[in-house]
Amino acid sequence: MVLAVAGALAVVTVGGSIYLNGLSGNGSNAEKGSGDQDTPAAAAAAGVPKEFTGTWEGSVTAGGVAGQYSVRISGGTKGEDVARTTNTFGPLKCNGLGELASVTANKLRITDRADPARPSTPGCASGTVQVTYTLEKDGTMTVRAQGEGTGNPAGSLRRLDR
Repeated sequence: MVLAVAGALAVVTVGGSIYLNGLSGNGSNAEKGSGDQDTPAAAAAAGVPKEFTGTWEGSVTAGGVAGQYSVRISGGTKGEDVARTTNTFGPLKCNGLGELASVTANKLRITDRADPARPSTPGCASGTVQVTYTLEKDGTMTVRAQGEGTGNPAGSLRRLDR
């Protein structure tokens, strides 16, 4: 199981984002793609671009340990909850709720926290983390979370529906 990965490493999640206690570093585990630069758009200032809305899922990796990640993104504006995440990492299932922090035509920045309406497995943390979703030219979406001691989980998601 996950807890056997590195002996003393403990898997912890914040909201729907995965963290590995004891890991540090600021490097991302996902390959950089074509969406690395923000593309400003006047329409994006009004809220979440329709290209982001829908359900996305895929794998994320943090410190060499893989998990499954799912996010349902809805319309909304800065300060509103626009993302519901579910992250399964070994025996843990953690549910998050994300508030829109900023948006461009190809990037959403979300502040993720535990979802009070959907209880998570014991072991999921209750703090917040910054998550960036980037639309890539190939139709996938990159997810990257950053937080102290997290291993900076990252991965590639594919759209399931709108």
